[in-house]
Amino acid sequence: MKHPVPGEILATARLEIESLRRRYAQAVDSIDRSGTHGNEFAASEFRKIFFPDAAIRFVVGGQVALQAIGPEEWTVVVTNAVSKYLGTQHLIGTQLVNFDSVESGPGGLIVSGEAVMVSHVQASHWTTDSLRVVLGDYRDCVRFDAAAGWRIRAMDLVQKFRWEQSLVAGNGAP
Repeated sequence: MKHPVPGEILATARLEIESLRRRYAQAVDSIDRSGTHGNEFAASEFRKIFFPDAAIRFVVGGQVALQAIGPEEWTVVVTNAVSKYLGTQHLIGTQLVNFDSVESGPGGLIVSGEAVMVSHVQASHWTTDSLRVVLGDYRDCVRFDAAAGWRIRAMDLVQKFRWEQSLVAGNGAP
């Protein structure tokens, strides 16, 4: 017998799903740029955010530029991608969650579910002499796991725009 999912339970689920993306941004921005030791915080967060077999891709101009299966591989990919920068800042903007299916058990608690989330991102990456700003969307397919809660099973980061500026006088710097 199917049980209706109370509105407050769906509202909480939506917040939990949106939180996955904000935690992801914080994890990426915490990655150690020196490359001399592990990035255990990011790796630990990625393991909580993604299913072990999650398909994860970075798409530029309709082409897959980077990809991995699971949080362990993605940690390596992201660490390599951001290690050349002194820092990054990923700002998460508008987020929209659409539930494909949600089932609850007795008491209204979620027992299974799937949703799609789109989140806008503005990501800044800087070195001592340049600044790169990327605008795009994270497109996530999420699933509810009874043991771990909501997690991402597939993610596409789709770059929509990239701007770079030299910070060195004479090379286009203001």
